[in-house]
Amino acid sequence: MGFTIDVGHDVPVYSLICTWCEWLDISNNQRPGKCAAFPDGIPMEIWIGENDHTKPYLGDNGIQFERVEMPVETGEKGNDKESNPVEKILLTAVKSVGALSLSIKQLAGQHKYQRSILGAVQNLWNGNIDKADFIGVLTQLIPIAFEQAWLDGAKAAGIVGIEELTKEERDALQARIDAEVGFAKNGSFADYIIAHNKAAGFKLGSLRHRASLWWNRYTDVVNEARMMAGGNKKYRWQWFPEKEHCFSCQKLNGKVKRMSYWKEHDCRPQHPDLECMHSAGGATVCGCEFVETDEPCSRGPLPRWRAA
Repeated sequence: MGFTIDVGHDVPVYSLICTWCEWLDISNNQRPGKCAAFPDGIPMEIWIGENDHTKPYLGDNGIQFERVEMPVETGEKGNDKESNPVEKILLTAVKSVGALSLSIKQLAGQHKYQRSILGAVQNLWNGNIDKADFIGVLTQLIPIAFEQAWLDGAKAAGIVGIEELTKEERDALQARIDAEVGFAKNGSFADYIIAHNKAAGFKLGSLRHRASLWWNRYTDVVNEARMMAGGNKKYRWQWFPEKEHCFSCQKLNGKVKRMSYWKEHDCRPQHPDLECMHSAGGATVCGCEFVETDEPCSRGPLPRWRAA
């Protein structure tokens, strides 16, 4: 007797189009689902298959349907990137998201991490890779994913690159990477998959919850980065255009640094060691100010600015 998996649902649980798309957010249970193209919800006509989304669609952020590349099932470990499942998983993880807007990079980054972990899990479950291969995949995926996750969180404070992170932030990120890699090398996750593999009669879906504990830590890293960066935003030194400017303020005007950097170097508008302030005997004549900005941090150290 036949059956329908969507029976009893007003909206289909599975999409004829989106279920097979590379960009589907598989952690989301909303129906219609969400994806990198439509982070607020996939249009119904695409979800139910009336539009295959192979051409641009209003509001899709420039992203169209891309069929999921399923993990290799040959059981043979080739030497090239096309046949080696380990290489294929890693290639999927680092596929460029450079064309995406910042607003959806986090979704794309986490989506790739989910797909890559699921690919590794499936290949170990069906015997296509061994325990050592699986651990090797995770130890290479984690630094890539966690660095992207940290930048996703830090962008709330206008941080646009790893070079703009403070030492404290870099140390915190490295600690998260080291801890996660340590969990992977412990091997308990791999052992669990092997004990519940295809040969033992277990379904791949039975491993999804355990796998989700790994990819959900992407969001945890995003949140930690956001908390650290939120109180340490970037500020540009801005002079008052209608005042005469001293050599100190001329050198500093337009410089962009994190607030912690300005504090560490004891450099601020109205500082008594500025040439204008020093010449005025400490009177507050400097009209400069700090302006919060999303501009990239200025490269290199600050110029020599002290008059004293």
